[in-house]
Amino acid sequence: MTDAYIIETTMLTAGIVAAHGRGFRFYASHPSMFVMDGQVFDSPKAAQNAAEKLARTPVEKPARGAEGVTRWGYPANAVAPDAA
Repeated sequence: MTDAYIIETTMLTAGIVAAHGRGFRFYASHPSMFVMDGQVFDSPKAAQNAAEKLARTPVEKPARGAEGVTRWGYPANAVAPDAA
């Protein structure tokens, strides 16, 4: 029996699972899967199902400027105010 498996979703390579005691520990390889990093699953299939479910979960993106960043990517407080 293999001790490690690659976990992929339809959209990305999520990470790997490696045998850990009686289960399989998940190691994330994609930032969207970091919330699963370190979790132990009963089987590689259980990790696969969790990754698929997480990959289908919509992610709310903050509105432009909501984080105090200009449209050019600089922090809002680092840009000189208009001299008007």
